[in-house]
Amino acid sequence: MVNDRFLLNQRSLGWLLLIALVVLGAGLGLRDPWPADEPRFALIAKEMVESGQWLFPMRGGEIYPDKPPMFMWGIALGYLLTGSIKVAFLLPSLLAGLLTITLVWDMGRRLWNPSVGFLAGLLLLFTVQFTLQAKTAQIDALVTFFITLGVYGFVRFLLCGGGWRWYWLGWFAAGLGIITKGVGLLALLILIPAIWTHREKIRAASRSDWLKGLAGPLFMLLAIGLWLVPMLLAVAQSGDPVLQAYRDNILLRQTVTRYANAWHHVKPFWYYLTSVIPPFWLPVSLLLPWLVVAWRKAIQGQDKRIILLLGYLVLVIVFFSVSPGKRGVYVTPGTPALALLTAPFVAELLARVWPARLLGGLGWLLGIICLGGAGALAFSAKLASKLGDLGPAPWLPLLAMGAALLLINALLRRAPLTAILCSLAVGWLIYSSWICVKLNDMRTPEGVMALAAQQVPVGDELLLAGFKEQHLLFALQPVRHYPYLLGDGEQAREAAAWVAAGPKRHVLGSADIMTVCFDAARMTNLGNRHRTDWLLAGVDALKPACQGLTPRLEPFRYTPGP
Repeated sequence: MVNDRFLLNQRSLGWLLLIALVVLGAGLGLRDPWPADEPRFALIAKEMVESGQWLFPMRGGEIYPDKPPMFMWGIALGYLLTGSIKVAFLLPSLLAGLLTITLVWDMGRRLWNPSVGFLAGLLLLFTVQFTLQAKTAQIDALVTFFITLGVYGFVRFLLCGGGWRWYWLGWFAAGLGIITKGVGLLALLILIPAIWTHREKIRAASRSDWLKGLAGPLFMLLAIGLWLVPMLLAVAQSGDPVLQAYRDNILLRQTVTRYANAWHHVKPFWYYLTSVIPPFWLPVSLLLPWLVVAWRKAIQGQDKRIILLLGYLVLVIVFFSVSPGKRGVYVTPGTPALALLTAPFVAELLARVWPARLLGGLGWLLGIICLGGAGALAFSAKLASKLGDLGPAPWLPLLAMGAALLLINALLRRAPLTAILCSLAVGWLIYSSWICVKLNDMRTPEGVMALAAQQVPVGDELLLAGFKEQHLLFALQPVRHYPYLLGDGEQAREAAAWVAAGPKRHVLGSADIMTVCFDAARMTNLGNRHRTDWLLAGVDALKPACQGLTPRLEPFRYTPGP
């Protein structure tokens, strides 16, 4: 396609990173952390700065045992630098996204040429799953960077004539990935196809080479030890059973047990192939039928670049498919390899009818969907009543997006690749800087906590029942809460016992918990968030059946910083 040549011939890292910064950085500071994971990580990071306790992640005074603190450290550092958690919580993912794109660009130019490197970086930037994670405060963007850094080190060693330092970098990066999220070891999967592609060199390796190769795991252990050793020493010196439980949970239950015997997000083996890759690896997933043919020819020609990268990608998908517990974000580390495997063949595929039609058609389809959504919001009274908190004309952003996408695809109808990438760029910009701003109030309990601060007199105590981390993040006064995993029935009982055990006490909780022990007619509704009403009650609202209870648990206390 003649009009796509300009894009296919670009090679500048500066232009690539500028485009990436605009797309990934759009909306920074315009929204607050949203459920499910973002408020938790933002709260932990904020508490690290406020308390000065950085080694053990704490969630409102309660230890958080599910993840190592690496990602939260990144947010905390951003908070120290900017003074705004609203900005800081997205900075680690943004930086990880830019660095991952840089690594992909460099691998592409070294393995093929600068134009392939530029296009690979661009394809990665606009792969839906990668873009979404780079604009979201979840751990997956950061662990994808460390895994990609590990793959980069191994590729430099195996294919680019690099020395042993690149091999050791691969192992070290894998270790950093492991202390970010246990799956950081995925970078090592590229060494499995390398046994085939480099079998002659392995056979001819000297004793010195074998010793250098066996030193790789030591570099991984070194990286892991940067966090693990101080943590283990602190636990051993403390003698605290809470910290011992944290150690055991983080080292066993959240790694081996979670992978082999997952207790949630259970999906069938083929989940990623049918439910994740087709929609979330767009637009590249549209080209997969033709790419598979191109990859097969490359493998038949003994192209080590394709064999290594494709072998790694397939093993990543198989690794996560074997575990019963599956979430779409888990396979994000495969997207950089997919971009590298696609870029060398794009020019050839665009010369064919159906690949070009599918890419062009996707842009038109997205535009039509946006216009349809705008029409539904504008003319459906039922939808309008549900979205009243979005303010006037909630349909306007979708209308603008739909019109913009149709105009782009009309003007660039002869350049399908440019059209779909521009469509995605405009879509992300409108979503980040307009739609997110409209959605922000609906997706946070800021108003609920502001009303609580007005209703509860200064000096009185406030307990949260069935709380979300967002409530602590937006708290304007000291609050108490029970363990996050305590059952609703137990929380209802303990809240009733606590409010009666002392003067000037109030309970704020979700309706399903509060109505167990409190009379609905004597509670104050502070608003509906997280699909439930949040009700405030004092001791006078207790039902007779819940009076006279004795507290069994001492609630945690969290005092927000300035």
